[in-house]
Amino acid sequence: MPAVSLRLPDEVFNRLEDLAKLTGRSKTFYMIKAITDHIDDLEDLFLAEQRLINARAGKSKTHTLDEVERNLAWLIKIDDEAQKDLAKLLSDIWNLNMQYSVTCETWANIH
Repeated sequence: MPAVSLRLPDEVFNRLEDLAKLTGRSKTFYMIKAITDHIDDLEDLFLAEQRLINARAGKSKTHTLDEVERNLAWLIKIDDEAQKDLAKLLSDIWNLNMQYSVTCETWANIH
């Protein structure tokens, strides 16, 4: 396993050291845990920021929710009840995506 040198603020180092002593685990264990637990979120945030930048620059094609629903319903040819379920699912996904985009935009504006 490769080694990494890391400088931590005193407060973070002290908290890490206290946690390691209290639990009997190594500081390395908790540093690896913190990174592995949060790297997915950081990758998702980076990807969302890049997609937002590309969308604003006109480098990526976007679709309205109505377009997506219409195209999927036509391709799948499912019954009315299933179309309603699919529309609800797509709406939920759309809303989550919009919330995530707003979060990324807010984060980008503060940093």
